[in-house]
Amino acid sequence: MSFFTSDAGIVFMSIFTIIFIFGFLGYLAWKFIKLSSHKPQPGEKTW
Repeated sequence: MSFFTSDAGIVFMSIFTIIFIFGFLGYLAWKFIKLSSHKPQPGEKTW
């Protein structure tokens, strides 16, 4: 596991984590905007 102890491995994992977090937040924001602009029909799931 020398890859994760090297500088390149640390930078790679940091960038991957940042991209994952930004993607997740963007997905939540997109779902929130879509739900707030869409009135759910009776019996329809809100998520």
